[in-house]
Amino acid sequence: MDQANFKKLPPQNLDVEEKIISSVFINADVFEKIQSILQPEDFYKTEYRLIYEAFISLKADGQKIDFETICAELEKRGNLEKAGGQSGFLKIMNNSPVSLNPEGHARIIKECALKRKILNLGLNLSDGSLNNKTVEDLLNFGRDELEKIQVPGQKVDVISFAEIVEGNPQMEPLIDGFLNKGEGLIIHAAGGVGKSMLSLFIATMAARNNPEPLFDEFQIQKQMVSLFIQSENSKAAINQRVRAMVGNDSIALRILGNLFSPQTYKDILTTGKTFEDPAFILHCVDMIHTIEDRTGRTLDLFIVDPLISFHNGDENDASRMRAALDGITEISQRTSVTPIVLHHNNRNDDYRGSSAVFDWARNMISLKRVFIGQDRVIGFNEGEPVKRIASVPAIEVTHEKANNLPLFEKFTMVMAHNFRFARVADAISPKIQERCMEVQQALKDLGCFAESNSKLAQAVSELTGRSKRTCSTDIAIAAEHDFIKRDRAIKGARGAYSYMLNE
Repeated sequence: MDQANFKKLPPQNLDVEEKIISSVFINADVFEKIQSILQPEDFYKTEYRLIYEAFISLKADGQKIDFETICAELEKRGNLEKAGGQSGFLKIMNNSPVSLNPEGHARIIKECALKRKILNLGLNLSDGSLNNKTVEDLLNFGRDELEKIQVPGQKVDVISFAEIVEGNPQMEPLIDGFLNKGEGLIIHAAGGVGKSMLSLFIATMAARNNPEPLFDEFQIQKQMVSLFIQSENSKAAINQRVRAMVGNDSIALRILGNLFSPQTYKDILTTGKTFEDPAFILHCVDMIHTIEDRTGRTLDLFIVDPLISFHNGDENDASRMRAALDGITEISQRTSVTPIVLHHNNRNDDYRGSSAVFDWARNMISLKRVFIGQDRVIGFNEGEPVKRIASVPAIEVTHEKANNLPLFEKFTMVMAHNFRFARVADAISPKIQERCMEVQQALKDLGCFAESNSKLAQAVSELTGRSKRTCSTDIAIAAEHDFIKRDRAIKGARGAYSYMLNE
């Protein structure tokens, strides 16, 4: 066996143990929530184990759990000084943070305790093997001990559909029409389109005290706290982007206190971890509780950027991809966070990998790079601006899947130099915009009014050299995009129209 393993401390989490003890000291009702999960031997630290034994004894005797009764109970048992004494209790009560999720923290302690039992079983089996125990004896011993380990805390909670209906649970929108609480959202795009910046923008908008509608359409329901698990942007990169986004706005700078990332080796890059690993799942759960303890608020958004960095299987292997995504689901279920997962596209500009990705997502949104036409001032002529149509990069947003939301209509947005996103009200390509403006010019040449499609198409044809049939299509597009106004003609055949310039 590797002798270095014996130098490591057995599995334990003393910070969580102290947090649980402190929480019961401050609020005795916490004990009601954890007593079915924890036994005294689950605590690694002797002092906490003795204190927890006193909790159980006081509860069995029907006594109130508080500072005085705990001291008296430990004194009676002869364990007061062994448990840290009155000064130690006061230190715990005054200096230790209170757990906002006692059941979750109790399960962390229980998991560490079970791991210690498994470790001891392994050591006993090792000793038995070295002392010439038979294989049969070792297997029987191992089976018996494993059964003992599996018994504690393994109750299965079930609920009938009648109880569900009676409880009447409802969907809780975090962002109206865009994101429901607890429902995984996948945003996929090709590299460089801007999905990382979009997730940062969404989290920043949601972190505001009085949030504005996202993209002028989706109302954010409350101020939210977010955690980014990401592998591509260093502290320096995040600093540069966030400073550009918020500028010197003091209010915007304050809301950044609602955005978090784990810190490893003095940076915020997370690498070499997978959501298939129970230890990483537990690490994320503990990280979420740490943020909640620090802020005094529940964490809302759990943003993973990108998915490929946090699984170790073939993306086309449905079982491996589902295992990683189910790890994210477990984190969500254990903490009530809502996951937003960023994912890369394949060569066909669709989400990459197995259909398990699509199946897992409650919501899926695609981002695609497009180019739109926008007017740019290139000079002045007699005081009037001279414009030309410039091709501007933009992002087309498509709602591809929504289990419990209506699909929103496709829209286009642009990312400004300050990494903020703005919706483009009427996004069309430079080529289409140029043709619409030609239709507009032909209508001006006719005195701003054309009594029929045929007359306007002739004017456009004379201006551009294109066929009247092609020009009729251009006229319809120009009317659709409000470059000109179309009215049904008073005279003429059914379906005939007259045209004028918009006021």
